[in-house]
Amino acid sequence: MTWSLAGAQEARNPILHADVPDPSIIRVGDTYYMSSTTMHMSPGLPIMKSTDLVNWEMLNYAYDTLGDIDPLTLTNGEDSYGRGSWASSLRYHDGKFYVSTFSSTTGKTYIFSTSDIEKEPWEEISFAPSLHDSSLFFDDDGKVYMLWGAGDLRLTELKKDLTGIESDGFNEVVIANASAPAGENINLPAEGSQLFKVNGKYYLFNIAWPRGGMRTVIVHRADKITGPYEGRLALQDQGVAQGGLIDTPEGKWYAYLFQDSGAVGRIPYLVPVEWKEGWPVLGVNGKVRMELDLPANRSLIPGIVDSDEFDRNPGAPALPLVWQWNHNPDNEHWSLTQRPGHLRITTGRVDSELISARNTLTQRTIGPTCTGTTLLETSGLKDGDVAGLCLLQQHYGLVGVRVDGDAKQIVMIKGLPPQRPSRRERPDPSNNSTQRYSIVEAVPLDQDAVYLRAACDFSNKADKARFEYSLDGETWKSIGDELAMRYTLPHFMGYRFGLFNYATKQAGGHADFVYFHISDTLDTPDVSEPPVRASESEATPGSNPIIRDVFTADPAPLVVGDTLYLYVGRDNAGEGEMFTMPEWLCYSTKDMKQWTSHGAVLKPTDFAWGEANSAWASQVVEKDGRFYYFVTARGKDEPYKGNNVGVAVADSPTGPFRDAIGKPLVSNSTTPNGTRPWEDIDPTVWIEEDGTPWMSWGNGDCYLVKLKPNLLELDGDIKKLDLPHYVEGPWLYKRGKLYYLIYAAMKRPVGSEQIAYATAKTIEGPWEFRGFVTGPAKNSFTIHPGVAEFKGRNYFFYHFADHTIGDQSGALGRRAVCVEHLHYKDDGTIRPVQQTVEGVSVSVAE
Repeated sequence: MTWSLAGAQEARNPILHADVPDPSIIRVGDTYYMSSTTMHMSPGLPIMKSTDLVNWEMLNYAYDTLGDIDPLTLTNGEDSYGRGSWASSLRYHDGKFYVSTFSSTTGKTYIFSTSDIEKEPWEEISFAPSLHDSSLFFDDDGKVYMLWGAGDLRLTELKKDLTGIESDGFNEVVIANASAPAGENINLPAEGSQLFKVNGKYYLFNIAWPRGGMRTVIVHRADKITGPYEGRLALQDQGVAQGGLIDTPEGKWYAYLFQDSGAVGRIPYLVPVEWKEGWPVLGVNGKVRMELDLPANRSLIPGIVDSDEFDRNPGAPALPLVWQWNHNPDNEHWSLTQRPGHLRITTGRVDSELISARNTLTQRTIGPTCTGTTLLETSGLKDGDVAGLCLLQQHYGLVGVRVDGDAKQIVMIKGLPPQRPSRRERPDPSNNSTQRYSIVEAVPLDQDAVYLRAACDFSNKADKARFEYSLDGETWKSIGDELAMRYTLPHFMGYRFGLFNYATKQAGGHADFVYFHISDTLDTPDVSEPPVRASESEATPGSNPIIRDVFTADPAPLVVGDTLYLYVGRDNAGEGEMFTMPEWLCYSTKDMKQWTSHGAVLKPTDFAWGEANSAWASQVVEKDGRFYYFVTARGKDEPYKGNNVGVAVADSPTGPFRDAIGKPLVSNSTTPNGTRPWEDIDPTVWIEEDGTPWMSWGNGDCYLVKLKPNLLELDGDIKKLDLPHYVEGPWLYKRGKLYYLIYAAMKRPVGSEQIAYATAKTIEGPWEFRGFVTGPAKNSFTIHPGVAEFKGRNYFFYHFADHTIGDQSGALGRRAVCVEHLHYKDDGTIRPVQQTVEGVSVSVAE
């Protein structure tokens, strides 16, 4: 599992359940860095960072492209699938970082260097020939070598400036038949060299694969780098092999290795090492331990893979590091600026099918399960275009939209085994027989936007996937049949999610992707899919909705001691009415499952200026032992016609509340625009540790203002915040050193509100948009957030309109309040919230 279970204290193998092969790891101080292989992907040679050897995050890539030749650019019928760059060697020497790799595609060896691995770009040196599985080594005498090869391993001295092989330097086979410790009948001869120096001795790690056996670790050692070397079999268990040695600041040693794990790819393991008689002894009694005395694993989201809303702040990279292109991209034919908030992929040529298409944007799948979801807009597609979401490998599968004449179809397509031309034939780009595919199912589509989803099950090497589509983001339908995923050597890579658009008839069509979401679950609905309702008799304490006897909306939690109070507006709309909300109700709980009603604690008519049935969104805050109720209510007479923000006060969280000012705190004439009678709604208040109160509110525009210490007067100018997709319903709070504004948002073509959020280091900004938290609420145009930390856990409150009371079903003005667990990532970002029936009736680990 990639998740830490509740109370888990130990890491578990694999440390990364994702395709991160050929690891090379170094430690500089208390920080670890790792390089890996991504073959034909661009950018390439990923560099990752960790502080505990278990939990890793993407740091950068050593190169954008290896070159501009046909195989790297998928042109003239050529490709570099399964080739590109292979195993790398990461080193730190004399204050500088180096990483080397090689490519049979270009016939070169590459050495990249940087003085600051975290902040500075890599500089490239390359030379011929391509030194297979080369291990870069800086010796104590100032000489630099590469140890490389397969079977017979050669040590080659490099020039001091690393620009090539030293013509008069050492260049000899130092270990003949390096596979010998694994036996005589060898299928894969010793390769994957990684050379180390420990306590004056040289240690060389290799992998060999005995015929009929498993991947095996071989270690050789010598007193001199030139040999002679003696070798022994170091580990033969579960096929965990190929890698090297790493130590911790505390002096513990591990071998970092990887295992072929089917369709998800080659996944890293850590194996404890003890030193005995000058040899590294791997494992416990020769076995790989699944539990490790290291910090527990966290989710691979967002460190290795992540969701993307395709919204970018000024100065931000065009693509987060989790993304890689399949082969070199054609940068003239993709954009995040032609339609801000969308990834646009435009076809630049005609291709026969997915494998030959350029500009497929990919990121890893992860195990044991994962789901990828996207929203595709198809209005820009042309006849013959195919666009959508794929699982990329040689035996690929995809769900997408195919245009045939004036008609559109949702299709599920499978890639079939290729029929390759003979080596004497030059590939013909117009020949579709080099790769075959099958359209498994096609469904007519008569709208522009469609939701697409692919779910992968890698548990116990099940290696199966299913594809689904939705026309509204709520109801999902399977399409095609199950994809039996297979790891194939021609691609030499685990399955990847991919967003694509290719033309089969004419170039120039474009596909717009609204977002890509990834989760580490299989059967749990995506954030865009609301829950399937349970019957009332099946209701469990803590399940949704949490209030079932009346319709409620706009939840506002407040924690006081060991009790959480929840303030809501009562929905009472009749047929054909929009919002009829006569009063605000209060509930309380001590366990998030059993709720006590305190009845109506405030009405709009409790304000002398208030109009009945206008109890819109509110929030209660505590200051100096008193409770301040900030509410939205309409004014019944001028000058307070339209919506206003009022304040009531009480000495108890359950009231009685009374009007604290005698007039609105904010009215339509207060705000800078003052053009809409409904813009002054949905107040949210945050009180700083020093007692300074701030209020945010607004519909269409989001406003922020400091309040005076009495909370009853504005203290300064009103500031308008620039929040992408903002509609209404802000909720302002602080967690750690970050301020959060979570709010209802609209992003077309989704026709209902969703929850988005922004963060800032200071309450006045600048505010950085961080993405979406939920999709639309079931059967409801509106959705309204409330956030609380209570007894060590975080909770997210919202409302939907899928609850029935008697003969009244849910509707726009008959909503029901729900609650879910809320989780934060290590960088402070919020994990997408999945709307569930279970709610908080089921405990979930933070």
